[in-house]
Amino acid sequence: MLLATCSFTTPITCDPDSLYRTADGSCNNLENPYWGKGVTPFNRFQTPEYFDGTLSVPSSKHQCYRGALPEPRAVTIVMHRNSRISDLSQDVTHFTMIFGQFLNHDMLSTATFRNGLDCCTAEDVEQCMPIFLPNDDPYFGAFNRDCLPFTRALATPPLNCQPGAKEVLNSQTSFIDCSQVYGSTREQSLSLRTMANGLLLTTSAEDLDLLPVNNSPSVEYRTISVLSLRPTEIMDIIQPFLIHPWSPVSDARANQNNMLLTLHTVFLREHNRIARFLGVVNPSLDDEELFQESRRINIAQMQNIVYREYLPRILGVSAMRSHGLQLLNSGFEEYNLNINPAINVAFSGAAFRFGHSTIRSSFSNGIGQQILLSPSFNTNDPFYVIDNAVGNFIRGLLVDQAQTTDRLLTDQVTDRLFESAPGQSLDLASMNIQRGRDVGLRPYIYWRQWCGLSFPRSFADLVDHTEEQQIRLQRVYSDVADIDLWTGGLSERHMNGSNLGPTFACIIGRQFLLLKSGDRFWYENSGPQKFTSNQLAAIRQSSQSRILCDNSNVVTIQADPFTKVSETNPVVSCDSLPEVDLCLFARRMAEWSEWSTCEIGIRRRERVCLGPTDGLCSCEKNSTETDIERCE
Repeated sequence: MLLATCSFTTPITCDPDSLYRTADGSCNNLENPYWGKGVTPFNRFQTPEYFDGTLSVPSSKHQCYRGALPEPRAVTIVMHRNSRISDLSQDVTHFTMIFGQFLNHDMLSTATFRNGLDCCTAEDVEQCMPIFLPNDDPYFGAFNRDCLPFTRALATPPLNCQPGAKEVLNSQTSFIDCSQVYGSTREQSLSLRTMANGLLLTTSAEDLDLLPVNNSPSVEYRTISVLSLRPTEIMDIIQPFLIHPWSPVSDARANQNNMLLTLHTVFLREHNRIARFLGVVNPSLDDEELFQESRRINIAQMQNIVYREYLPRILGVSAMRSHGLQLLNSGFEEYNLNINPAINVAFSGAAFRFGHSTIRSSFSNGIGQQILLSPSFNTNDPFYVIDNAVGNFIRGLLVDQAQTTDRLLTDQVTDRLFESAPGQSLDLASMNIQRGRDVGLRPYIYWRQWCGLSFPRSFADLVDHTEEQQIRLQRVYSDVADIDLWTGGLSERHMNGSNLGPTFACIIGRQFLLLKSGDRFWYENSGPQKFTSNQLAAIRQSSQSRILCDNSNVVTIQADPFTKVSETNPVVSCDSLPEVDLCLFARRMAEWSEWSTCEIGIRRRERVCLGPTDGLCSCEKNSTETDIERCE
């Protein structure tokens, strides 16, 4: 591998006094400014496993490579087709599934070759890794298809630019920073703004604003190796694939389905709602200040929701506690500059893909109709031709139950993913398996070992699988050491109080600890960029339900949108839900006083409110503000 022009050691100039994170994630860690930055390699919990040690996919995961791995589609047929309505979760809403996808798109995007090649007809093309189909395939066989195209992830040098195995490029920032809303480069971020009043671009609608429409022409695909390119050159290749006609330009993946587009719209509206409020209360703020403050608040709310609402629903209380993911109810956290928050390949390539099993075959449009998933892929027409589409889809997501997290996926994604004509489609399960092999993920059993779980030496040793799952795995894999991580982890029995088995809970828990502890701008952190004590207390009042209410025509909702309605989670009026006091961020304030001396581990400072003198945020309601922080 030629690394002479590897650019990840090129110095980046950082502003250590900036109150705001950069658009591309750089300079979060001032000593390691590439950590978590967009267009850098994914990190790894374990060394990759390739047949030739660098790039080739192994023919078998077994250390002796004694036989061929089963084709991904063969694994899908035995292990992953087809979920049933009877497999619906008893308490998890379909909103949980789509929020997980929305969050996923915030943290990662595996850059792949997009060169227009037909990987089923091209011969000896290193960018291709076709998925071959059996003659008697239960779906594709009727259409005489023998192959599904699959392009490999872009190869990149490691972050330290040292020789070694292929690494994989993450074109998104790793942080939970709403980059799927704001863009993951400075140029992209600027292109999404009105450059007035701190607002993001929108398309006008009768009820509330919608995402902007991009009518740019389609882009000519190119084939090129990125091993020797600088990040700016890599972005020139990746950028066209982030922008498609009729897509919001922040993240083209928003266009995959109406449910995902709903959340993109909600968080864009939330930004503009905050910016308008701040601008009215404090007219002295200019466009840049309004944009950055609104973005900062929006990101903080997102982080609070992920760790206070979403992750406990997925991992369970016990796993949250064991991985150190529980949030503080008061006070500040401390940033750990020695932690690299970059997304790890095992998380992106397998563990966080658990959500694919929770996808329903159809979803409610909120007005009593079920929409079949496959025909709705990459179609956003309802948003621009039907009134109140966002509110209607929200209502449907809150009522629909997700599929149970298990080994089974709906045929809408195992047989009919992105189907353009009968039989002209893809298989998401097979693509997940193939991606794991493409990026060099070690087999399932070694991830159990890494997590401190029992190490299976035979199929009978798969103690977190039922006997039925053991038999199925043995039918398709010749050796227990061949089991792919995604298949093995997804088919585990759930831990008590969790929606995941122990292996995926371990990998996901470790990753979210890194994202929390290694983010200098984490909303709970102390430091120069911190929120005040009162502002942080206000952010802790934020909730996903309130944000849905504030940015749609929904007027009643369950307090916990990740859990179906019940006696303990009843439908309530939106007005009854706590709201973030934006006055705490909008008032004009004097400079802070000096910190007091440290007493019993606490010091204080104060500042005086200067305006406004009347109205909702009048200084009469809060003439002075006190800030506290820990000290020694």
